[in-house]
Amino acid sequence: LAAARGLFKCEAGIACILGTGSNSCFYDGKIVVKNVKAGGYIRGSDEGSGAVLGKMFLSDVLKGLAPKDVMADFFEKFRISSNEVMESVYNLFHSQLLPLQSFLFLADYTNDDYVFELILY
Repeated sequence: LAAARGLFKCEAGIACILGTGSNSCFYDGKIVVKNVKAGGYIRGSDEGSGAVLGKMFLSDVLKGLAPKDVMADFFEKFRISSNEVMESVYNLFHSQLLPLQSFLFLADYTNDDYVFELILY
């Protein structure tokens, strides 16, 4: 909100903060109307690997960009919330396991356009 007000005062606009982390929002001139949660840093590995594709999926899940039905099935199957995903990635000893498990989960959804495009990436 402070960045948006500093940039736009009372005008509407999209404010972005870029650095070691990033964030963005749509500001209507008074309040933040829409904000996409940043996925945060999730450990990386080789491009195209299951870990990277799982990381990309988890990032989209945390941002609310993955298909709703796929996200719902993911949260149900792993019995996990968005906050627990973040905790798993940052705080648990085997943080690389969740991206790999997420990639294996996606194997059942290869007919979904989103998953198909993610794999083609």
